[in-house]
Parts: sequence; structure tokens; C-alpha cells
Amino acid sequence: MEKMHMTRRQLLQASAALGFSAAVPFSLGGCNSKSDPRITATNWKELATPALIGSITPRVTAAKDGDAILTWLEPNQDATAAFRFSLWRNGAWSPPAIIATGFLFSRDRAAAPGVVALSDRNLIAYWSQRPLDKKPSGNEIALYVATSTDSGEHWSTPALVNRASAQTGEDNGYVSAAA
Repeated sequence: MEKMHMTRRQLLQASAALGFSAAVPFSLGGCNSKSDPRITATNWKELATPALIGSITPRVTAAKDGDAILTWLEPNQDATAAFRFSLWRNGAWSPPAIIATGFLFSRDRAAAPGVVALSDRNLIAYWSQRPLDKKPSGNEIALYVATSTDSGEHWSTPALVNRASAQTGEDNGYVSAAA
């Protein structure tokens, strides 16, 4: 399948459009912030991401060591998706890995899933999803997390952490996270 290519600017704009700070080191884009802190059109470097064409809700976060974590959803034909991630280390993206799959992830760009690095090995993935029964549910959103203690090689079973109810008028479907 064809890979999605994003420039550093597009990665930053995707995060900024979602209201998040990308906090990606300048070295990711190929420029040196020590010699020239300005970002210009001449010092952009296009990076091929491991996300497939058609992937949605990209998010870039910083790892504790200054590298980057890219997350995204790859939609399936049955309205579910695979929540995937890749780490930017030593000038390259790691092979993409699946955090969770087969869920009705929220596709709202404001509720894009992501990963927070607590350390090099300890990661927390978070996302929102629609109820599993696939029935229209207004603004009802369930919030989930999964954890990894081995740099994302294995993930815990997703745990429900908050559920807003459309019947009570709650609107609590947006996740925020910080390490």
C-alpha cells in the first residue's frame, strides 16, 4: 500500500489544527535550532510517515528522550479502525505497531487518540470511541486507556476510564493528557 508523506510543517499543522502542541525537536525536520531558530520554507524536510494513505486523526507527541511519537487511525471497511503508532528514533520511524484494533474509535479530529511517554519504556495510549453497539448515540463517548511497559511492544487490555451519557446531557468525550 502507498505510504502517506507529511512534511514537518504538515505534522506540526496537523497537531496545531487539533489544538495541541507538537513539541517535536527541530532535528526531526532536519534543521538545527541552535544555529537558526527560525523555521523557513527552505529548511523543511519531507518525511515519509509509516501511516498508510487514508489514515486519519494524526497526532505527534514528544517522548521523554526528545524523540517523537506519531499516532493515527487506519479505518477498516466495517467502520472500526486500527489505532497505530510509530516512534521517531535515530532519524527514522520505527515499524508501525498496533495499540488497539476493532473498535469504533471516535473520528472527531478534536478527540484524536494519542500516546504519552512517562519514560522510554512506559507509555499510556488514550482514545475515545462510540458505544460498541454501533447505534446512533448523540454525544455519548467512552474514554479508554491502554498501557505499555516495554516501549509499545505489548499493550494492556483497554480499560474504560470515563463514560459520558447522552441521556444526562454530559459532554465529556474529549481526552487530554500530559506527562
